[in-house]
Parts: sequence; C-alpha cells; structure tokens
Amino acid sequence: MPSAWLIGPLVIKSELVLLIGSFLLGIVFFRFISPYSKLETKKRIDRIMNLFMMFVVFLWLGKIITNLSTFINDPLPILAYPSDSKAFYVAVTLSIVYVKFNLAKDYHQGIDVLYVWFFVFFIASFVYGFVQMIFWSSSI
Repeated sequence: MPSAWLIGPLVIKSELVLLIGSFLLGIVFFRFISPYSKLETKKRIDRIMNLFMMFVVFLWLGKIITNLSTFINDPLPILAYPSDSKAFYVAVTLSIVYVKFNLAKDYHQGIDVLYVWFFVFFIASFVYGFVQMIFWSSSI
C-alpha cells in the first residue's frame, strides 16, 4: 500500500485515510447493532461526530496557543504545520473541559456519549490495528 496518495496538488497520507475509515466503520457498526431506536442512535452518533469535530478545532487552537508568537507574525503557516504533542495535550484538555461542561448540563447524556465513544473507539482501534497488521506488516 502506498504511503501517500496524490490527487492533483493534494497529498493524502495512507495512515490518515485508514484512521478516518476506521472511525467511520466504528460508527457504522454502532449504527447497525445499537440497542436504541433509530432516532436515538442518530442523536448519539451526531454527538460523537460533534465531539470529533470539536477535537479537531481544539487541536487547531492548541497549535495556535503553543505557537502564539509565530501566529501573531504569520498566522497561515501555523495551521499548515503538523501538530506536536503540546497541541495534542491542549486539545485533549479542552475536549475534557468541553465534555465536562456538557456533562454538567445533563448527566445521562454525558454517560450515553461516553458509552458510544468507547464503543466506536474500540471498534475503530480494532479495525485500525487489524488493517495495519494485514497491509503494513513487513514480516509476511
């Protein structure tokens, strides 16, 4: 499997495609075996997708916060550079604060979001590890 795909001037890494595909498979699998009604399942998947999108926004904010002086001088390159561990830690911290804020509004909604998150995350982790083992294993 190639390490990246070129689509015009756009370079897409295979690991990113695998990561996004794994999460999508986790969400689809949850949708099929969910014990909730269709409407409740859609609401819970929507909350998880909202959490994923907020994490991406928080990751961008983390990059801006950790490189504030560079962002003030030249704002566009900060968003183009890859994230480092500091930006990831800021994003995780802001995501936890976001979830706790939502948990304060409705406790049962927060527990449901955590249940769906764990389910989707474990399925996505399994798919990601399995595909990596099958396609990127150099020992076979």
